[in-house]
Amino acid sequence: MTKRGAILLTDNISIDDNNRKFMYKLIHTLYKNEVVKRKKMQQYGIRKAKKNMKYVGRKRIEVSLPLLEEIIKKRERKDITINEAMKVLGIQSRSTFYRRIKEFKNTTVPDKTQN
Repeated sequence: MTKRGAILLTDNISIDDNNRKFMYKLIHTLYKNEVVKRKKMQQYGIRKAKKNMKYVGRKRIEVSLPLLEEIIKKRERKDITINEAMKVLGIQSRSTFYRRIKEFKNTTVPDKTQN
């Protein structure tokens, strides 16, 4: 059985099968440190922006409640597809569409006068 592998030669370092794992660990450790450093700096920037009242997050997609109620009724009767409903409401994400339906159903109080 022959030994497989490649040798990378640079000016001062030779990477071959003997030190490949060491080099991988070294590069991976450097990468992880950079990711942690970047996340810390991002969090610092967000805290600073919030403190200065500059950070407000992503803007919420507003949906007309009467239109949403109409769309929900049409969906229950299967008169309209999900994609058509999303297009009518101006929503591009299915998760946002379902979230708005869930919020609407949670905020509307069922009529308890019927027995």
